[in-house]
Amino acid sequence: MTPKKSNKKDTSKLILITLYSSVGILLPVVVILAFLGVSSPLEISITGLFALCTIATGFYYWKAKAENMHKYHRDDGIHMGDNNDN
Repeated sequence: MTPKKSNKKDTSKLILITLYSSVGILLPVVVILAFLGVSSPLEISITGLFALCTIATGFYYWKAKAENMHKYHRDDGIHMGDNNDN
């Protein structure tokens, strides 16, 4: 008997989809407001949203790397924040 594939998305993928969708919606609004000369907190918050997307994407790829190394039984070299190759 083969295991069923679930259609449930991972939480990290949902977070990335939500963040990217927010950027896709807010960026044109902020650009239009900037051209109209309207200064709003959205202009500042879009920078924070870009930073949050960068952090979330980096975490997602780090997590995928760790899962793949575990899958191929090479997880003895995964250390958080350890960049030394001693």
